[in-house]
Amino acid sequence: TDAPDSTITDLLMTAESLSKEGLFPESLTWFSSTLRDVLLARVGCDPSHLLNQDHLSTFQELTQSTSTAKLFDLIEELQSLERAPKRNLNLQLNLESFLLKLQETLAPSSA
Repeated sequence: TDAPDSTITDLLMTAESLSKEGLFPESLTWFSSTLRDVLLARVGCDPSHLLNQDHLSTFQELTQSTSTAKLFDLIEELQSLERAPKRNLNLQLNLESFLLKLQETLAPSSA
């Protein structure tokens, strides 16, 4: 049971680091472009339209275990995260929540 706890701890530490080091805007851009590419790969878009073509094999792997609906849910979560600073919400807590949902949705199931 150490591996899941370690993964969650790593995610929480990542959220803390991104929020405290002022990397929130850059991380949103990265998450947005990556989710876009995974979604495009999921619907069978030509790889030349991907922003991160160097990760095509990873995107294709993710599409095998992730539904289009789950990807849209993540994109909605990301949009909510983008609005967090305007609503004076705690960035670190919102990042933690998003990263946990991202991991839950995209991580290969161990079942």
